[in-house]
Amino acid sequence: MTDNREKLPVGELSKVEAAIDAAKKAALGDDVTAIRQATEDLQRASHAIAELLYAQAQSTPAGNPGATGTADSNVKDGEVVDAEYAETR
Repeated sequence: MTDNREKLPVGELSKVEAAIDAAKKAALGDDVTAIRQATEDLQRASHAIAELLYAQAQSTPAGNPGATGTADSNVKDGEVVDAEYAETR
């Protein structure tokens, strides 16, 4: 969630954060039913975010967020390009 925070709607983020807080509070207690319910709520919220991120990934070119496909590129499809790159973190 932290890595993709900017890609998610604020409403979904707040739902997940609330579910995380509820699960933490439930885990401190001894009520097994409350713990299970909080865990299920957290799973539902996280699945909703996963679905959003998956849908966004499918809408980017070739599933690659870095692929821009500029028209002025001299590289043809399937051509091997020798290039240098640097990883950023």
